Amino acid sequence: MTTSLLRIPTVPLSPLPEPVPAATSRECTVPLRRMGEGGLADREDVIAVEADLLVRAGDHPETVLSRTPGDDLNLVVGHLLCEGRIRSAAEVERISFTYGSPAEVAVTLRKPGPAP
Repeated sequence: MTTSLLRIPTVPLSPLPEPVPAATSRECTVPLRRMGEGGLADREDVIAVEADLLVRAGDHPETVLSRTPGDDLNLVVGHLLCEGRIRSAAEVERISFTYGSPAEVAVTLRKPGPAP
């Protein structure tokens, strides 16, 4: 097997400015440099922003989900379903969101009724 090493010369670059949040919290604009036929060119690009969501079931932290903010309710119920904590959304009594740093969600599950 033959391996080759690609050598790319380093070019001193001025520091890039910090990313600028876009109109929504789901994306931000970031400066970047692209190599093209004419050499390096400064550009901007829009990227998705991920944020942590701390899920609490009862008084204990369940997990931290990294997500693109927006559809948190379905994300939390889907997570509980996939983890086997619930069998249907009807088992969720209450969901309360607090958007801080980090964002948190408190989930209250319905107490199981008597077995038939």
